[in-house]
Amino acid sequence: MVIVVEATGLDNVQVLPLETTHRLTLTNDLLKKRVLYRYALPTSTVEYKVKINNCSTKMLSEKSVLKPTSPTVNSTASAIDQSSEPSKLAQTSPPVPKANTSEHLVANDFENSSNYSYSSTVQSNETDSDNARYNPDNETKSLQSSSFTQKSSMIKNLATSTTDMCPVIAVMRSSALPNVQSATLSDCGNQTECEKRLLSPSVDGWTYITIAIDDSYNVSEISFDLSFETKECESLKIFIPRTIFHPADTNRTSLRPAQDKCIRMTSLGRFVWEERTFNITYVLNDNTGFPNPLPLRNLVIEDHVVMLTSFTVQSPADLGGTLLLHASLNLQAFTIKNQTVTVYMCVMRNALPGGETVRSCETGIAMVLNFTAPEDTVYIPYPEPGTWFISFNSECYSNDTKLPTTCSMLPMVDVDLVISGCVEGQCGDYGVCQDYISGVHVFSSCKCYAGWRGYGCTDGTEGRTKGEELVAMLLLTLSNLFFLPSIVLALYRRYFVEALVYTFTMFFSTFYHACDTSDIVYYCMVKYDILSFADFLGSISSFWVTMLVMSKIPPRVRSFAQTLGVLLVAVGTEYDRHGLLVFAVPSGLAAVVMFGSWIFQCRRQRKLYPTRRYYLIHLLPGVILALTGLVLFAFLETQNNYKYVHSCWHMCMSLSIVFLLPQRPTDKGNGSVFENDTDSDELILVTDENPRESINGS
Repeated sequence: MVIVVEATGLDNVQVLPLETTHRLTLTNDLLKKRVLYRYALPTSTVEYKVKINNCSTKMLSEKSVLKPTSPTVNSTASAIDQSSEPSKLAQTSPPVPKANTSEHLVANDFENSSNYSYSSTVQSNETDSDNARYNPDNETKSLQSSSFTQKSSMIKNLATSTTDMCPVIAVMRSSALPNVQSATLSDCGNQTECEKRLLSPSVDGWTYITIAIDDSYNVSEISFDLSFETKECESLKIFIPRTIFHPADTNRTSLRPAQDKCIRMTSLGRFVWEERTFNITYVLNDNTGFPNPLPLRNLVIEDHVVMLTSFTVQSPADLGGTLLLHASLNLQAFTIKNQTVTVYMCVMRNALPGGETVRSCETGIAMVLNFTAPEDTVYIPYPEPGTWFISFNSECYSNDTKLPTTCSMLPMVDVDLVISGCVEGQCGDYGVCQDYISGVHVFSSCKCYAGWRGYGCTDGTEGRTKGEELVAMLLLTLSNLFFLPSIVLALYRRYFVEALVYTFTMFFSTFYHACDTSDIVYYCMVKYDILSFADFLGSISSFWVTMLVMSKIPPRVRSFAQTLGVLLVAVGTEYDRHGLLVFAVPSGLAAVVMFGSWIFQCRRQRKLYPTRRYYLIHLLPGVILALTGLVLFAFLETQNNYKYVHSCWHMCMSLSIVFLLPQRPTDKGNGSVFENDTDSDELILVTDENPRESINGS
């Protein structure tokens, strides 16, 4: 079995011309109870009305249900169906008698009713006697009488009444199918005419309207007229910034403030200052025909009409920027002392904010300028593409009566309308504006520093000041000076390789944190990646060489192990300097070498190695400091306390070297680094050869 599904898109929806009146009919069935249409509004439409009138409604006087006249129809039909003898069925099913012409017209309309009447008649005849003989004359008379009774009853139940009510529901929505949140015309149930007024509709694309019968009324059929009434904005081909409608000799006192008239000026032009992303300024088009863009300065705002202009946001060039609209009222130009003025502005996309919308601006972006707040700024991040409209209107108030009055002098407004990256190309003092590419789209975004957040890095709820950032940098850099005691002690005890590694670590850790700590207060001596690599290499190498020098191994083996370890650490640091293995593997391997050599010496000398004094005075404090630093680094360090905890880590690890570093090695070159740890056999041998040398060596 093959099932074919036919998909009907919105392009197949019937179009309703707005210029004509449409006569529509809805019936109370599944397919004709609800209809969908579409229509296109003129591009200068400020408002329009949807009207429904001349309704003609057919309503059921009683709830009609087709039922047999006798409750035994079902049983009769069952008896006939269950009969297995064709001859008997033929005897109990006489031919239908002929009726006159008028009776045939009614029967055609109520075919089901005549069938039910026939079944009822058969049943009544059969119930008289099971053995009764069939009489055609009696059957015909009975059938005609029953049919006439049933038909008369059905005609009475289906009698219709015509009223002037309009029980319909109309739902309108622009560019999409209507839903529960769309504009609805639903109060037509007890009215002969009803209408819905829609302010500032979308003029981009189609508007869809769904019309259905109101289920709260018992309606079988309704016919009505659907019409539209549009109000458009008058268009001008030029935009004269000074005064458009009133010359200097116009008597302003004879004009009354109103918003029912709309004047649409020519669209604004685009001016690109330089070839870079998001650097567009909208300007006035000069009426001379030459490319002479005029800034939006000293725009005269009328009070008796709504002035309206438009501009275009292109896709995808303008989508990743920020649309800035700044307006300021020119207070110096308004010299009337006995009046105050208020300027209303409304910005909407794909809709003309004329008429009453310029002041309410419920679905747009409203701006109000007056003597108290003469300036206002609106930022629209990542504006949607399309045509945007800006409307202007003013209203003056008398200082004496505090009531609206005709403006003796029209106010002037300066407007800045630009598209820039981020917030006017900047992100405040705690961020930087960067451009990002995603597919074919380029968009700008602020990268905030020092805990500042927000679209323009202006939310300082968790932000830090420049002073706090300077303190953090000084803590992390100066805490590395605690390596100086370890360096001096290593030089004093002739551990020159170790002293060099400690100096290397202190130097690069200091300048790494000077470059990495803050994006506001920083100093990068070389590239950041070089400083980061050197810092991690020095830190891990310090662990490696310190634990090797604590081991009881020959000097040549120690020198080879130090060189090999530094090379492997360099490779590991370049591979993943923030990984756990690059720290754990060198430290673990050095610990195995150190404790292995100590255990070997304990078994060989049959006594504690190194001495108990070293365990108590040197090893125990050094291990406590090192473990404290590791705990702080691994478990307590967070982004908020980084400058304090990491500074303590620097101090703990550098001071632990002072305690862990062994005594000065002997001159014999036998790898003995702890005091009083010389083997007894070597002591006897040295004593036999040269007692003075043995005393000096000890």
